[in-house]
Amino acid sequence: MITYNKNIAIFLIVLNRPNTVRQIFEQIKKIKFYQLYIPADDPRHESEFFRT
Repeated sequence: MITYNKNIAIFLIVLNRPNTVRQIFEQIKKIKFYQLYIPADDPRHESEFFRT
């Protein structure tokens, strides 16, 4: 069994890769962490607003 430091903070930078972010977030949910920071950038073009 893996033990985790519960005082750890996670910083997940979100770019234009929703499927990859989804996979990473599924793994992050499995561990106990102190804080989660998720900075995200706005879409650069109007065509990216609804892309998933």
